[in-house]
Amino acid sequence: MLRTTLAALDNAEAIDPDSVSGGGTEVPRQELGEAEVRRVLADEHAEAMDAAALLDRFGRRAEAAELRRKAHELLHYLEMAS
Repeated sequence: MLRTTLAALDNAEAIDPDSVSGGGTEVPRQELGEAEVRRVLADEHAEAMDAAALLDRFGRRAEAAELRRKAHELLHYLEMAS
């Protein structure tokens, strides 16, 4: 969960290389503000909860419970950012 959240934050910092002039391969990253970080964390939490619900529907209760636990840990970080 942490790895996917960090990847989501990394993706959110990416800038479209076509929007940068110069044609180089190195593209600067944008810095996320608090609101953007909170949005990414909230989106990741929501996706995890949706995935846990789907796991429940397929009878994979233990995996769903573990995913919910990890999602609630992520929610803790979201609340700390407040």
